[in-house]
Amino acid sequence: MVTTLSPRRFVQANDVEHAALAEVEALLGDRDGSSVRLVNEAGHEIALPESARRLFAELVRALADGCPVGVLALQKELTIQRAADLLDVPAAHVVRLIEDGEIVAVSSGERRRIRFDDLMDYTEHRDEARRDGLAELTRMSEEMGRYDVPDRPT
Repeated sequence: MVTTLSPRRFVQANDVEHAALAEVEALLGDRDGSSVRLVNEAGHEIALPESARRLFAELVRALADGCPVGVLALQKELTIQRAADLLDVPAAHVVRLIEDGEIVAVSSGERRRIRFDDLMDYTEHRDEARRDGLAELTRMSEEMGRYDVPDRPT
């Protein structure tokens, strides 16, 4: 199940807000070791947890860039179809990854679910393997002289 804070609605900053968003972006990005604190009109103050600060910084950055923003909250355990949607692959591919032991799935009754953290672990390992593969291809191409640029006539 997917939950959005404002179903099918996105927020976009207006022209008047851009200066303030730039200031907020600078404040959230200034990581000198001090915490970001929220204060309401009554003076109640609380430190913003780091996870919320990172999310808020991403939202503010996107709004400052003029992008429409929406918030999507996921369940801790995902269906195979939802995991496939997040990976942008067919559900059958996710089933194959589970069967091959590349993604951990837990049984929930007759259905299998994938913990969000396990899906993110898989994507980190997949991306690292891709980077390593690209680095190896680059190294091999350089050894074969494929990256030599011929002299251009002047």
